[in-house]
Order: sequence, then C-alpha cells, then structure tokens
Amino acid sequence: MTMLDKFLVILAVAAFIQREDGRILIVKKSKEEKVDGGLWTVPGGKVDPDEHIIAALKRETKEECNLDIESYGWLNEDVFESGGKYFHGHHFICSVSNPEDVKLEKKLLEFQWVNGEELGAYEFHPNIRKELEYILSDDSCCGDEGECAHGEEECCGGVGGEGCHCGK
Repeated sequence: MTMLDKFLVILAVAAFIQREDGRILIVKKSKEEKVDGGLWTVPGGKVDPDEHIIAALKRETKEECNLDIESYGWLNEDVFESGGKYFHGHHFICSVSNPEDVKLEKKLLEFQWVNGEELGAYEFHPNIRKELEYILSDDSCCGDEGECAHGEEECCGGVGGEGCHCGK
C-alpha cells in the first residue's frame, strides 16, 4: 500500500428526501453491502470521476429508489471511514416529484418514510442519525416554502420542511 492509497478519499452524496408531510425516506441496506451493511440510511452513493455532484445525487436517487429529485439544498458534509477507505459525503435535503413511486434496487431491502419520533426504532450510522435528528428536530427555521426564520436567502435550497439549514 502506498501513501496515496492510505489517503484516498471517495466523494459521495446522501439524499435526505423529505415529503410534504415532513417525513424523510430511509432505506435498509443488505448485510452484504461493504459500507453500512445491514443498517438503515438514506439514498446516495459515490460520485463517479468527472461527474458533477448534483448529477450524482440525481443518478443515485433514481438508481436506488426510482425517484426524481425536483429540488435540493446543501445541508452538511461528513467525513467517515469504512472498510479501510475514507469517504467525504455531501448531504442534501431534497424533494421529489414522485414520492409514491419508490421502487428499490436489489441491494436495498426495504424503505420507510419516518418522522423524528420514529427514528429510535431504526439502526443508523451515527452520522446519518445525527443529520436525521437535526432535520426532524423542533429547532426548525425553515417554513413550508423554504423561507428562513433568520432572514437568510439560502435555507434548504427552497425545499422547505423541518430543521435549520442556514447554519444560524
């Protein structure tokens, strides 16, 4: 293993898809998956070389869940290690045009639309749980139309829903 192999960082995306009722889509990975196998998570995956990060967000969501992202806003980023590799994940709050059309790929076993009170029933990677708790918390600053209680223009990318996304 070379020094560069040790410090390889894989760019990834995570789609926190929120319906109009505030619930967020979670999916359960197969135990055979190398990253977060057997855990609940949100749709997402690796960004391909020379792929725009938003194109990857839309592609991964379509491939994994058959959903079409309608709008999105950047939430946060996360660096984590799994299987000896490092990942730099970018988290996005998203809305989709077809939330009733969820069809999972074979590597995903089931899905649920959850609210904050239901999170305790599911096992997540700690960083995904933390983001879900934040989005679904009562510390909301985003209105239903994406307007920010702090007066910020960029909050949720206009998606709306629960959780403060402007960083104030």
